Amino acid sequence: MKKRFRDFSLKYKVSLTILVVSLIPLIVLGSSIIMMYSNVIEERSRMHIRENIRNMTSRISGVFVNANLCGNHIVLNLNQIQDENIEQQIIKDNKVHNLLNQSVLIFDGIESIVYVTAEEHVYSTNINLLGAKSQEIIHSSYMEQLLDANGRTRLFDKTEECMEVHGSVVTMGKKVIHIITGETLGYLFVNIPGEYLVQSVQNSIYYLIIKERALWITQMETYLMRVSL
Repeated sequence: MKKRFRDFSLKYKVSLTILVVSLIPLIVLGSSIIMMYSNVIEERSRMHIRENIRNMTSRISGVFVNANLCGNHIVLNLNQIQDENIEQQIIKDNKVHNLLNQSVLIFDGIESIVYVTAEEHVYSTNINLLGAKSQEIIHSSYMEQLLDANGRTRLFDKTEECMEVHGSVVTMGKKVIHIITGETLGYLFVNIPGEYLVQSVQNSIYYLIIKERALWITQMETYLMRVSL
């Protein structure tokens, strides 16, 4: 090969040398451009994913904020009912039932509401959560967690099925305390259908996980963002 190269004319040797020398920077430049555009495309993809997740977390946070507002609304009205000192139990029961049913209609994304009084009398917007089911609720870990709690809303880990009737639900609960006296009036549970939360994602590459009393949005089994609750 070296001998054949020596036999080439000077003009051919110069042309070949110029060609090789010219190709080297072109190859380096081409590789650099490919790497640069790959990085740009990757960064834009990441930005797109982050933006999608921000939108999803905003919608999901809105669901939990709405449920929290529902709980606060009920607590205030339960305080008013308590202050009315209603002597006839049936009238008081009707007022509580009406309050719970109206709250389900007023606040979106609520499947059912359960209210357990300090005397363990159970009210629910879904009759399937009464009877034997109500005893499951009273003796559930959800109830146990609220016994020594304050009046702040809690998001429960998915450890119980006592609130489920038509499918999986995410439950938020709070102790109902009299605003003036501090007396415990009862325990309130607001149930959000799991399907309603999944619809907030609206993208098959993402899925939801309840972990460490928080909601996480994940992709490819990697935590991407935590929803503040």
